[in-house]
Amino acid sequence: MMTDNELNEAVAIKLDDFKPNEHKVGNVILRGNSLSFPYPLYSTDIKAAWEVVDYVCAKGYSVTVGQNPCRCLIWKTHEDFNSIAEADTAPRAICEAFLKLP
Repeated sequence: MMTDNELNEAVAIKLDDFKPNEHKVGNVILRGNSLSFPYPLYSTDIKAAWEVVDYVCAKGYSVTVGQNPCRCLIWKTHEDFNSIAEADTAPRAICEAFLKLP
């Protein structure tokens, strides 16, 4: 299982989460006049994880996030779930499901 930092990095890379006025130096992201070190906290912060959900939905997928257990399902048609992940927290489930997408 990936650590939170490894998961955050993998999600950031898959999202290509660098905006026009950002630069990456090692694992530090320079955003304007501020630093984001090392990556957004996708795996622990629901607000950051929801940016992943918004990105996936914009690509034409549907997303369901549930609790007890925390589970994220991502699909394009109801007959074919493209990705399912279960984790201790909703943000982590979102990240793990996102990384399973092609």
